[in-house]
Amino acid sequence: MKKLLTSVLSGIALMGVSMMGTAQAADLYVPDMSVTWTGWYAGVYGLYGFADADYSDPYNGHIADRLTDASSNDLDGFGLGAKAGYLIQDGSLVYGLEGYAEFYDQDGCVNTYEQDVATGCPYGHSVETELKNSFGLNAKVGVASDNNLFYGLLGVNFGKIKSRFNDWTFNGSDGTFDPVDDAVPDNGDTVDTKSDYAVGLRLGVGIEHKFTENVSLFAEGSVTWYQDQKFLAPNVTFEHDDGNTGLKTSLTNVSIAAGLNYHF
Repeated sequence: MKKLLTSVLSGIALMGVSMMGTAQAADLYVPDMSVTWTGWYAGVYGLYGFADADYSDPYNGHIADRLTDASSNDLDGFGLGAKAGYLIQDGSLVYGLEGYAEFYDQDGCVNTYEQDVATGCPYGHSVETELKNSFGLNAKVGVASDNNLFYGLLGVNFGKIKSRFNDWTFNGSDGTFDPVDDAVPDNGDTVDTKSDYAVGLRLGVGIEHKFTENVSLFAEGSVTWYQDQKFLAPNVTFEHDDGNTGLKTSLTNVSIAAGLNYHF
């Protein structure tokens, strides 16, 4: 996942440098003024998102070493989105603002039980994370080449992130886990949970092509870095509690989207 994030970020940087070079050469380019990007637009799109979730240690050292498998805390899924905005074209330079809303089906779970026991999420010690929806506002700047628009995005995003820590292993009288009796325990407990909107910074690039005066097809990629989500379990006493027990989720989400815009 980290290699993938690095590749996406490198691609965004290279595309940004390319766009800057194109913008500097804008004085040498005379656009086809029969095609204009100025005006209101609205669109719908499908997307695929994949995120890397990193967690703090709810047991303050008790399970930290078992959250080192990068692939086990990845979450991905498909989604749908809608956007609307306004663009202004000045020569080959195009800029504007757009608002959007997205709905995801992204979730993932990592089992953190310390013994070599075949327990599945959410049983044993497990951490679950979901990204359900988001909305935001982007500044959009690009370079037009007749029917094509190459653009970059920078904006603020509010994503609804749900994290949950399940403790199914400290319910027995002896504090041990039995894979037969406790694989699906009757008295298990979701110790720590939170569902809230987190603020994120979104950076992206895209390309849009007008098939007609009003209809265009676009594709874009983006990376969103969300603020850490931390919350405590004030009424729970852990075996290794140091008075600051809690679950912190750090989430970075990569999204690839494609859809249609209608220009009014």
